[in-house]
Amino acid sequence: MAGLGALGIASGLAVNSFTSTADAAPATATATATPAPHSGPVVAHLADARTGAVDLFIGERQLRVHDPALASALAHAATLGS
Repeated sequence: MAGLGALGIASGLAVNSFTSTADAAPATATATATPAPHSGPVVAHLADARTGAVDLFIGERQLRVHDPALASALAHAATLGS
């Protein structure tokens, strides 16, 4: 489970510059190569592994990214805890 959290935090670092507020519709972004600085917890929700949709919750902000590699890694990490 720790690996899954670390993966979520790493993905949040990569896309933090594309965040929106939780009250608004989720933003959509593609992961970038340059991580933006961020402190605090990040929660990743695998919305659709087939399409690569991952919802990130960063503080009070929500962000939807489409990253098939990240979605695959999260799905795989989820099976490790079973």
